[in-house]
Amino acid sequence: MKKNLFRIIFFCTALSYAAVQPDLEIFPSKVIAGEPAELVIAVEANKPPAFVRTPEIEGLVWLGSASSVQSRYINGKYSGKAERRYSFIIEKPGTYTIPQAEITVSGKKIRTKEISFTVEKASLRTDSSSGIKQNEIELDEAIFSKLLIPGKKETYYTGEYIPLEIMVYCLAGVKMQLAYPSVAAENDNIVYRDYKDINSQNPHFDRPSSFAERIDGKEYICYRFKTEIRAISAGKLDLSVRVPTEIQVPGSPSSRSAVDPFFDDFFSSGFFSKTIRHTVSAKTGEITIRPLPPVPENTNWLGLAGTWKIIPSLSEKETSVGEAITLRLKISGSGGLENLHAPEIKNKGFRIYSPEIIRNPDGRTAEIRYIMIPTKSGLQEISQNFSTFDSAAGKYVLTKFEFPVKVEEAATLLPAAAGPNVVDTARPEPAVQDQPEHDLAGIMYLKKIPENSINNRILNILITCFFVLLGFAILIGCEMAYFLIHGASPAAKRKNLARKQKKTLLTRIKESDSDGIYKLSPEIADYLNAALDLPRGSSLDEIASAVKKENPALAKELTGISAGAWAPGAAFFSEERKNNLLKLLSKVVCIALFFTGFSLSAAPLTQEHAAKSYDSGDFNGARNFYISKLNQSSESPELLYNIGNCYYQEKKFRKALICYEKAHLLAPRDKEIIRNLELTRRELNLSEKNSIEKPGDIPSYLRDKMTPEEWMLLAAVGIFLILGGYGFRRFFSPRFYSGPATLIGGILLILGISMMISQLCNTYSSRRAMIIQDHTVLRTLPSETSPVVSEEKLHTGEEVSIRENRNNWIRIKAGNAVGWIPATAIETFSGKPVNVF
Repeated sequence: MKKNLFRIIFFCTALSYAAVQPDLEIFPSKVIAGEPAELVIAVEANKPPAFVRTPEIEGLVWLGSASSVQSRYINGKYSGKAERRYSFIIEKPGTYTIPQAEITVSGKKIRTKEISFTVEKASLRTDSSSGIKQNEIELDEAIFSKLLIPGKKETYYTGEYIPLEIMVYCLAGVKMQLAYPSVAAENDNIVYRDYKDINSQNPHFDRPSSFAERIDGKEYICYRFKTEIRAISAGKLDLSVRVPTEIQVPGSPSSRSAVDPFFDDFFSSGFFSKTIRHTVSAKTGEITIRPLPPVPENTNWLGLAGTWKIIPSLSEKETSVGEAITLRLKISGSGGLENLHAPEIKNKGFRIYSPEIIRNPDGRTAEIRYIMIPTKSGLQEISQNFSTFDSAAGKYVLTKFEFPVKVEEAATLLPAAAGPNVVDTARPEPAVQDQPEHDLAGIMYLKKIPENSINNRILNILITCFFVLLGFAILIGCEMAYFLIHGASPAAKRKNLARKQKKTLLTRIKESDSDGIYKLSPEIADYLNAALDLPRGSSLDEIASAVKKENPALAKELTGISAGAWAPGAAFFSEERKNNLLKLLSKVVCIALFFTGFSLSAAPLTQEHAAKSYDSGDFNGARNFYISKLNQSSESPELLYNIGNCYYQEKKFRKALICYEKAHLLAPRDKEIIRNLELTRRELNLSEKNSIEKPGDIPSYLRDKMTPEEWMLLAAVGIFLILGGYGFRRFFSPRFYSGPATLIGGILLILGISMMISQLCNTYSSRRAMIIQDHTVLRTLPSETSPVVSEEKLHTGEEVSIRENRNNWIRIKAGNAVGWIPATAIETFSGKPVNVF
C-alpha cells in the first residue's frame, strides 16, 4: 500500500513538473558563424520566462531578447503560451552547448535542459567581378588580414617606436565595412603614437589607404592602416591585431528573424540582405624589447631614443652682468618626442632658470630654451654635454659644446637672491637640512607640510563666515534692531519626518510580497536618508556604503535590495529576509558620521626621515609616511603633492596623476603642482592642460585660478560692502548707500557666486571623473558579459562624466557614448577620498 501511494505521489509530482518544463529551440536550425541566431524558450504560462542569469559560453555573445504571449479562453478558463527569444552571435565555427540554467516562470524557478548545436563556416557567393566564376567561397578566404613590421626588425629598445602595417584583404565584389584595428600585447605595455593632427577619426593611426592586389588569381581590395607603438618595459613582446568587419550578403525574407538591435538599419542597400559580423586577426613573431644601457656619466640625458640631431646655439656672445642670454637646443630626427626631458643644468658663473620645452606639431622637431644670467664679469665659458640614444647603432650619442661669453660689468647690482624657479650656480649652495641636494627626475621637490596650521579650505570658510556675520552685525547695529531666530535644525526636522514615515513603511513592507519589496526601494531610501541625515537622493548603494562600518547587516541587506530592484527576480525575497529587514529598519535611529575638520600636527619629528628616505631612493617608505599623515588630517595639497612625487619616482604615473589633479584642485595656483602635473600627463601621452589655446579658454582659465571657497570668500566681501554701506547710510549721506561701496560689493557678490556655481557644476563637480585603468570598454549593462557599446577603449587620464552608480558599476558619458564600466576603473576629482593608496 505504501509503495503504491509513493508511486502515485511521484507520478503526480513528475507530471506537474513536466507541465511547466520549457521547450528550447535554436533558430534557425542551421547556424552560420557571424550571423545572428536565437535561443527560443517557450512555456505554458501567462508570463514570458527569463533567465535568472544568462549562461556564459566562450565564443558566444548575447545580443538582446524579446518576448511574446498568446492567451486563449476555453471552457471558462484562461491558458496561454509564452516565449522569450534570446539573440546571440558566434564568429567561429564548431559545436557549442548551452548548459542547464535557471529561469523564472510566473515567480517560480525551474531549470532548463542543456541544448547543443553546430555552427557552420560562413561562406560567400562570388560573381565574375571577383575574377573567378560564380562559386561558394569560405569567409576566411574572402576576408583576411596581415600584421607586418617594415624592415622585419626583431629587436627594439624601450621607448623606441615600432612601425606597424595592418593589411585587411577583401575579395573584390564583396560589400564590407570595417572598423579601425586594435593592437594588443599580452601584458598591455604598449603605447600608440599620437596621430590626432593627421587623423581626427582615430588618433592611433595614420590616414588609411586602399589599393587593388591580385592573389592566387583572385582580385582583392587591400585596406592598409599604418601606426607606430612603443613598449614601456623590457622583455618579450607578442603583438596581435583584431579588425571587426561587417559583410553584407544577399539573403531571403523570413517570417522569423533574429532580433539584433546592433545591426538595425545598419545597411540600407538591398531589401533582402543579411549582415555577417566577422573579426579578422593576425599576429607578429616574438619581438625582443631591450632596456636602455646606463646613461654615460657627466652627461645631461634628454630622454630621447631614435635618430636625433642636436644643434646648440647662443643668443649673445657678449653681454653684461645681470643681462639674460638664451641657450637654445634645436632637436630634429625620428623616434617620438613624447619622452623628451629637459634636465636642469649648472654652469659656473651663471644663474640658470628652469628650462622651457617647445614641441612642434610635426612631432619630429623641438626646441629647449635655457635662460642664463651672468653673475660675474670676465670671459666666461658655457660648457655642456647632452646625450640621446641611437637605437639603430645601439649606443648613446653625445653632443658636447663650449661657448665663450664676454661679460662686462653691470651698471646696477644683481638682486641678492634668486626666485624659486632659478638654479643659482654662481656660488656654492648652502646645506639645507630639510631638503638635501639630490639628483632625481625633473619633477619639483617635496613640499614641507605646514605645522600647527588650520587647513586652507577651513580657514577660507571661517573667514567667509566672519565677513558675512560682520556685515550683518553692522546692519543690525545701525538699524538698532536685533532678531533671534529659533527653530529646529534641518537634521532634526528630517528625523522627525522619518519617525512619521516609519510606521507606514514597515506596514507596507510586512504586507508586500517578494517583488513588492523591491518596488519599495525608493521609499526605503527616502526613509533612511531622512533618518540618518544623508544627502537627499542618495541611492541604496550609497546608503549601504555610509552605514557599512556601523551596521554591516543593514548594509548587506540594502545592497541586496538594490540589486533586486535593478533586475527583479534575480534574488527571491524570503519571509526570513523580510523579517530581518523589518528588524533592522525598526532599530534605525541615527548613525554618527564624523568628519575631521583640521589637523593640528604634521609630525615634525618624522618629516625629515621621510625626506631622507625620498632622497636615498626609498620612495615606498616616504610614500607610506605621507599616506599615514593624510589619513589623520583633512585634504592637504602638500601631502597629495608629496605622495604624487613618490608615485612618479616609482614610475606609477597613473596614481601620480590622480594625486596631482587632486592637489591642483586644492591649490590651483601652485606652480610646482602644475609643473609636475604636466610632466606626468606627458609621461602618459596626454595633452597639456592649464593653458590658453584659444580666446574661449580665457574665462574658464581665470575661473579655475581660485577655488570655490575663495570665490565664496570674495562673495562674502561683496555682502559685507553692501550691508555695511546700507547700514552706514544712517550716519552718512544716503548717497553713500548707492555709491562705490554698494556698486563694488554687488559686482563682487555676483562675480563670486557665479564663478563658484560654475566651478561646482564643472571643474569641482562630483560627477567629473577620470579613467585610471587602460583599455576600459563601455558596456550596455552593468555586467562583464553584456555587449560593448563601442570597440573604442578608454585610456588613463581621459575625463568622463558620471551618470549613475549601481552595484560596483558606474554609468558614464565619454564623448558621445554612454555605458557602464567597473567602479575600480574610475576616480572622481572631488566628493570622496582618493582611492589609489
